Amino acid sequence: MQIIVDIILWILSAYYIAAGLTMLIMSIKTIKDIKKSENSKIKLKNNYYIILPVLREQNIICDSIDYFYNLTKNEEKVKVFVITTEREDDEYIKNQKQTTYEIAQNKINKLGIKNKIILLKAPKELMGKVGQMNFAYQYIKENNEKGYVGVYDIDSRPPKEIFYNIEHLLENKNIKADIFQQVSSYCNGIEKLEGISGDIAIADALSQTRWAIGFEYPIYKVYYNSVLKEKLRPLVYCIGHGCFVNTEYLKKIGGFPTFNKNDDLSLGYLTSTISGKIYPIPLLDFCQISRTALNSIKQYKFWFTGSSKYYSDIKYYISKYNIKLPKKQRFIFKIQGGIRNFLWAWRSNLIILNLLLGIF
Repeated sequence: MQIIVDIILWILSAYYIAAGLTMLIMSIKTIKDIKKSENSKIKLKNNYYIILPVLREQNIICDSIDYFYNLTKNEEKVKVFVITTEREDDEYIKNQKQTTYEIAQNKINKLGIKNKIILLKAPKELMGKVGQMNFAYQYIKENNEKGYVGVYDIDSRPPKEIFYNIEHLLENKNIKADIFQQVSSYCNGIEKLEGISGDIAIADALSQTRWAIGFEYPIYKVYYNSVLKEKLRPLVYCIGHGCFVNTEYLKKIGGFPTFNKNDDLSLGYLTSTISGKIYPIPLLDFCQISRTALNSIKQYKFWFTGSSKYYSDIKYYISKYNIKLPKKQRFIFKIQGGIRNFLWAWRSNLIILNLLLGIF
């Protein structure tokens, strides 16, 4: 019994030491990339369409419209789409409350920016965030617009250099990507938190940010280089904010995927399956911190629900696009995705187990 306990203890300890060192090294490399990135203002050659899907965002919609208008007002090649949904109408009209659409419409009319901030309302049958995104994409497609469709949450606050950063990657670095993906700092608003619940929220924000710069950013670079060299590639997922997708690629895959409720994760699984190119943007997206542990738990549950179905997504896309995926590549996707999900979901429990075994 003692030997078994010792073996488990050493394996878990070795994992945490190796993972910690790897995360540290990768984080340092990411920060170096960000520091070296080119963000100087240049004339944009590509069109950019920022999609902001919203639901029950009455409290923040006006501030967000102000932010994104100021972010893009001097760029002719950038348009912002605020996408509401008819699903909200039934909830609020009965109670004689203003919907997000009505508040946004009043704000846009007051500022006189209809040509810059385009307000759309998706039909109620287009379910979820991805339904609203695809409704906006169809609008862009029908107007024969080409460029990059960028998706952000309504509380996202991307830096003004984002468009110039992508242009430098395209021109100076000659990066040919179907998707450009930002990773995030989740520490926006961290200074406003107080008390025990605030401490928990801060710890969660730091943990998510460490994962973003220590794991997500580096694996995108590894993935891109593997696809470029036609080598076996790791499984990657996309993030639903700071994600810029080429309109030609969206046309190829028929819009944002709806097979998985976590459309952003599934977009990455689809791209991994068909060898699409994803490249990380060396510029962080600054997201609002989750203010309570309960909100974080709900978010983690939603993420895990989507990520746990990763191999179902892969099999679906293999069939849909008639992809002949080599056995070795399937094996890598299945094993890597499974181990990643297990360690991500059970990491805290394994730490406690390690502590208890050490005491034992």
